[in-house]
Amino acid sequence: MDKKFYQIADEYLYLLDSETDDIETLDKHSDLFENKAVNIARVLLSYDDKINLINTELRRLKTLKKTMSNKHLSLSNYLLTNLKKLNRDHVNYGLVDIRVKPQPNTIKIIDLNLIDSEYLKVTTSIDIDKVMVKKALEDGATIKGLKYVSQDDKLIIKKV
Repeated sequence: MDKKFYQIADEYLYLLDSETDDIETLDKHSDLFENKAVNIARVLLSYDDKINLINTELRRLKTLKKTMSNKHLSLSNYLLTNLKKLNRDHVNYGLVDIRVKPQPNTIKIIDLNLIDSEYLKVTTSIDIDKVMVKKALEDGATIKGLKYVSQDDKLIIKKV
């Protein structure tokens, strides 16, 4: 029965801590550990390859979506322009009912500085200075409402 990676690591650590003189057993566990680590790394690299394939496909689909959206907008504008040209606001032909619906006016800001203050509202946003807080926490300060949390180690696997 194959041992789990954590079991191999625990056994190897136990042997190292016991200061055994059995070099053959140490070498066997070292080989088992390294073999299992390499196999796990290969699986992770396989996942990386699949993730890259999915990302490539997502980019392709995003481009396709953008192309279809542009074609849709262009054809819609073409239809609307020609309906307006003929002063037609409604076409009903079988399964398709086409209507031109006037839209309400919208506000477009050209220069915010030119607008009278009576038409402006002030919003305030409060945020913390993370660089200053990090330095203070590293120096041993205690800041209510904040906690200094260490991040997990990052595993790096490269193809060789």
